[in-house]
Amino acid sequence: MTLLDSVRKKTVAMKEMLGRLELDYCSAVWSRLEDLPARGQSYDIILCRALRLEERYLKPLRLLLRPAGQVLFYKAQDSSDLNPYRPRELCRMELDYGRRVIYTLDRAALNK
Repeated sequence: MTLLDSVRKKTVAMKEMLGRLELDYCSAVWSRLEDLPARGQSYDIILCRALRLEERYLKPLRLLLRPAGQVLFYKAQDSSDLNPYRPRELCRMELDYGRRVIYTLDRAALNK
């Protein structure tokens, strides 16, 4: 499992938590998605939280996602950015502090 964040302070905190929890199979990387160096890694599942799906993210997501993989989007607000890709809704939660929805797209949908 790889945890990615563009904010160095958050990445440092994640690394500390992973160490304390002794989660040796996890790593934290400080980088933006579009700047992530190609390391030959690919993933079955990529979870994006609070990410607006923009053109600049499509290629990196396709490169990182295995052919049968899924990208999950955790959305708390506007999800109209996903509409052109026709996402499937996996889960909807109506909470006291607002709605949370998890959408999924397969790799083929990112080619549109």
